[in-house]
Amino acid sequence: MSKFVGYIKVAIGVCFISWLFWLFVQNIQEADANIKVGLIGFLGMLSATLITHNQTKNREINARHFAEKREAYKLMFDLLFDLIESTKNDKKIPEKGLIKKMMEFKKALLIWGGQEIIHSWNDYEKKSEEAMSSEETLMQLESIFRAIRKDLGHDDNLLRDGSLVGLILKAEDKHMVLKN
Repeated sequence: MSKFVGYIKVAIGVCFISWLFWLFVQNIQEADANIKVGLIGFLGMLSATLITHNQTKNREINARHFAEKREAYKLMFDLLFDLIESTKNDKKIPEKGLIKKMMEFKKALLIWGGQEIIHSWNDYEKKSEEAMSSEETLMQLESIFRAIRKDLGHDDNLLRDGSLVGLILKAEDKHMVLKN
C-alpha cells in the first residue's frame, strides 16, 4: 500500500513540475530577449552548481568509506594469508581464532562491503560447500579479489584472469589459473 502511495506522490510531482515547465515556456515566449538570455544563463549556472554539489558530495562519501572498506577487506586478506602461512609451516590455526577472524570479516563486510563483493563472497561460500577443484576454488577467490579491487576503485580490465590469485601462488602452481 505504501509503495502505491509513493507512486501516486511521484506521479503528482511529475505532473506539477510539467505544469510549471509549461507555464515557464508559455511566459518566456512573451518575454524580452534580455530576460530570456539572463534566464538561460541563470538556469545553466543553477544546473552546473547542482551537478558539482552532487559530485562533491559523492566524492566525500566515497572518501569517508574508503578507509573503512580497506580495513574490512584487509581482515579477509589477513585471514587468507594466515591460512597460507599455516599451511606452508604445517601449523594449525586454532579453530576458535579462525572463527573469530571470519566473523570480524563478515561483520565488516556486512557494513562496508559493496554489493558485488557480497555477491562474490556468498557465491564462494555456496560453492565451497560442494566439492570444488583447486582451480575452481582459486578462480572463485579471483572473483572475490576483483570485486574488492573494483570496490576500492581499481580498474583491472587489462589484467588476465587469474592474475590476482596468481600473486599468492608458488611459481609451479600458477599454471592452474594463468592461461596463455
